[in-house]
Amino acid sequence: MKLRLFTWMMAVLAAIEVPLAATAKSGDMIAMQVDAAHSGRTSFDNGFTGPLKRTWSVDLGGAVSYPLIVNGVVYVTVGNPEGGNYGSKLFALSLASGKTIWERDIDGTYFISNAAYDWGRIYVVNSNGVVTAFSADTQGRQVWSVALPFQDSFEAGLTATGGTIYVGGDGFGGNMYALREKDGTIKWDIFLGKGAGSNPAIGDHGVFVSVLCQHYKLSQKTGKILWHIDRGCFGGTLQAIVPVYADGRDYATDPDLREPIVIDSKSGKILSQFDAALIPPAIVDNPGMDPVLIVPDSTDTKVNAVDVNTGAVLWTYNTPGLVGMPVMVINNVVAVGELDGTLALLDVDSGSLVWSTNVGAPIGDIYGDGHPLVGFGAAEGRLVVPAATRLSAYVPQ
Repeated sequence: MKLRLFTWMMAVLAAIEVPLAATAKSGDMIAMQVDAAHSGRTSFDNGFTGPLKRTWSVDLGGAVSYPLIVNGVVYVTVGNPEGGNYGSKLFALSLASGKTIWERDIDGTYFISNAAYDWGRIYVVNSNGVVTAFSADTQGRQVWSVALPFQDSFEAGLTATGGTIYVGGDGFGGNMYALREKDGTIKWDIFLGKGAGSNPAIGDHGVFVSVLCQHYKLSQKTGKILWHIDRGCFGGTLQAIVPVYADGRDYATDPDLREPIVIDSKSGKILSQFDAALIPPAIVDNPGMDPVLIVPDSTDTKVNAVDVNTGAVLWTYNTPGLVGMPVMVINNVVAVGELDGTLALLDVDSGSLVWSTNVGAPIGDIYGDGHPLVGFGAAEGRLVVPAATRLSAYVPQ
């Protein structure tokens, strides 16, 4: 009897999806724009402001993506050098020194792959929809690899949280997929007729997807459509879209209308609209006050602070160059990267310039389709900046 009870208990435990390893600490960077919600906001225990000093800089040979930062290690995907073979690499670098700990080749069409971290593993998707899990330890061993069916264009990246990976693909309409982090098994997939080229944001028990004038909230558990907004336009843009979830709202950029909207995450009601192009906003958390978003305007020549509830522009910073990627809010400053190489820190309350430097190479997406998404990394007291083929780390002086 005791043996049968023990066997039954072991079977029950085996069926439960338990964490694979220790989770990232609060404040680590595990996805595009910091977290699974893509909020673009973080804080350092010892504060953060300019002036900054560069502690290291490395040339990785190809287009550098957004870095992930966990437990003293920087993980970043990098496209193979232009003019060479298609494919990319995944690097693990020391956050302290920039030295390579390990690197892995990622096959695929074009020079693209994008990554996310959860429970001790790095998950990478290439442009063909092959998702591969690597151990985030010093060995970087491959754990599993799965080719997703039906679609053939996966340039938007993926999000991993709570034991599940969420990834969208285009080509023949679009599908959104949920995979088990444990072994890559597909938990659910749903066909979305006009595409799913969205790096999904996770929050409020939902998966938020934006593409081709269509905005969705899907159930995290089943993939069921909880609400759907059709803005009534038509187009063929398949650019990677990064929606943002924060504080009960979905901030949804739109590749065709270029008129982003704020959506109530529960009802799907459109609450307001703001001026921006395709670059997602960063969210300022002001307890007891209206939320504020920081976002480049539709010309990418200004950074605006916008009151979410009223739509009022609270301040504007005119950038010397075009803004090349999303801004990031770190404590009380806003980090801005520009295509002329300018790295600027702004005061989050006033928009005034705190400090700036030129890093010597374009900051942001200068390569376009077929290359990784680009963004800042910020964790453990350091700001990590991608600039063309280089990655550099900065700390306050």
